[in-house]
This record gives sequence, structure tokens and C-alpha cells, in this order.
Amino acid sequence: ATSITSPSSDMLKKSSLRARWLVLSLACVVMTGSYYAYDIPSALHQQLQDYMPQSPHFETQFNLLYTVYSIPNVILPLFGGNIVDRCGAPACL
Repeated sequence: ATSITSPSSDMLKKSSLRARWLVLSLACVVMTGSYYAYDIPSALHQQLQDYMPQSPHFETQFNLLYTVYSIPNVILPLFGGNIVDRCGAPACL
């Protein structure tokens, strides 16, 4: 007896262990890089303060670096969530 496999069952096969570890490793590297890039301004605070001309607004401008980075991370998930709800997760991936 021959077994008939549907095309969807081929897509649902488990990926190899090597591929899974590769994806996990790449995700870890990307997240580490993301957190490192986010925390770089705090490590460079004194050097930036010495390099920039003396200004009473330095702290405000320095904190603006974090604000500019953070605001899209607060707003965009709201739009992304609505798009995924409307189109479905498979279509968005």
C-alpha cells in the first residue's frame, strides 16, 4: 500500500537539530547586539560630554538619544498587533 502525503505534511516536518541550534544562536547574537547598542550611550556619557562643547542642555540632548530609540518600540507594536490580527500570523511572517 502506498501512502499519500499531502504537501502540508512536508512543510510540517521537524527541522534538523543543527538548523535549530543555528537559529537559536543567531537570535542570541542579534539580541545581544541590540542590548549592547542600546546601552552604548551610557558607556560613552563622559566621553561625549568631554567631546561636545559645554552646554547646559547636554543632559537633555543626551537623554534624547534614549527617547528617540525607545518611542518607536512603544508605538510600532500597536500597529503590528493590529496588522497581525487582520491578516493573520502566517501572512505576516
